[in-house]
Amino acid sequence: MKCSACYADNAAWTTVCVMCGQPVVPLEVCALGHLLPPGSRECAVCPSTWPEPAPFSGPALLRGVLVVEKGHLVEPRGGDAVPYLEVRDAEFPITLALTAPDTVERFEGDATGGDVRILMRPEGIQVCRKGGKGGMVYEALDKDDVKIEGVRFRLIRFDVPARLR
Repeated sequence: MKCSACYADNAAWTTVCVMCGQPVVPLEVCALGHLLPPGSRECAVCPSTWPEPAPFSGPALLRGVLVVEKGHLVEPRGGDAVPYLEVRDAEFPITLALTAPDTVERFEGDATGGDVRILMRPEGIQVCRKGGKGGMVYEALDKDDVKIEGVRFRLIRFDVPARLR
């Protein structure tokens, strides 16, 4: 690892330069040995560790909103903070990543990164968290709170007309 301050060579696992004492970003690798970019928790080479969501091809009905009660929700790629997130039946789950202790960012499409995935299906809303007990699986949301570190959401469900069920 080359120090950005004095350009001294340091061992790959070093966190402080041996010559000048400046912080050095250590190299991190995934379970299969691929290099991870700084801050990344998901390897770009390895297959995703997220479980496959159940297939869905119906209309993207609006089923509710997740209202931010505490913390901040930021749009993709450093966008503005938003007060709520629409929850729809959709092909891909909503992926959220913790970017600060009180801030989560929404990913677009079928992102492989993130810390939490929220999946809406006609049967109900399901949540999958990285680092969960017993492996990563989608679990039914039994209450109307979703908490990601210092960010808390309140789910406001919408009733679906009987003719659309």
